[in-house]
Amino acid sequence: MSDGAAQPLPGGAVIVRRYQDFQGALPALCDALAVKPSELRFRDYANIVKVWLTPPAP
Repeated sequence: MSDGAAQPLPGGAVIVRRYQDFQGALPALCDALAVKPSELRFRDYANIVKVWLTPPAP
């Protein structure tokens, strides 16, 4: 999306599955930061989401 072009959103089932995948990964992501998921502030949560969505470098 760096070129500013709009991309269509995936269907609801895909969004739900990806959210469930993220929720499953969240405890390990929080462990790496030595924080409990229930203690995350919004900014920290948003950064974790950003990291999780960023594809690994080749």
